[in-house]
Amino acid sequence: MKNRKHAISIIGVIVLVITVILFTLVTEDRTIFMCIYLGFIIGAEIVFFGGLLFIEYLSQSISQIILRTVWGFTLSAGALESIIVSCIYMGKDIDSLKGFYTWQLIIWGIAFVVLIIGYFTASSVHNSNSKTMNAVTSLTVVIDKLISLSEDIRNEKYAEELKKIAEELRYSDTSTIVPSDDLIQNAVAKIELILIQVADKDENNNEIKDLLAELLVLINKRKQEIRLTKVGGV
Repeated sequence: MKNRKHAISIIGVIVLVITVILFTLVTEDRTIFMCIYLGFIIGAEIVFFGGLLFIEYLSQSISQIILRTVWGFTLSAGALESIIVSCIYMGKDIDSLKGFYTWQLIIWGIAFVVLIIGYFTASSVHNSNSKTMNAVTSLTVVIDKLISLSEDIRNEKYAEELKKIAEELRYSDTSTIVPSDDLIQNAVAKIELILIQVADKDENNNEIKDLLAELLVLINKRKQEIRLTKVGGV
């Protein structure tokens, strides 16, 4: 990423220098209007390359695909259109800034609206993806614990029930976090504590069975909560 930032910065400086050199070589009568047009060309280039650098910064915290697509296209189109308008007015030597400012305002007004929409869309998608990944990771840990406990020969008595619960969770919707998730994690933690740390499990047989039954109830409750969440009920 640092190399990309350095490359963008270097290319940006080179383009700005070339722009100024071309302006001095091509133009002879450098009026105040010509300088204003040049200023907008340089401004468009600064916005374009500065925007690319800002994309590199923002892409660390929001959806890269949407950000790079929307912002990259918008910055490119906005800068190109602004430069073309400036060159047209410069070439025709039009001594009127009203129409020029109007075109620039329209171009950059639309561009900044699209940039703002793109930013909030990318941010929303990133937050949604983060929640999904957190939910998947959280339940994956729980499922792995249940599988590990079921494969322990010391827990042979409860192996089938543990596997059944693990499978119920594995094939449920893991893309959403619901209130029952915390209860499920707590129940699994209690079962793990009893099965691993308590030497005589027979004394805790009823408690283990109650926790296993509670887990099945919580999983069914979780399914209902997810269903309500999907339809907007929660």
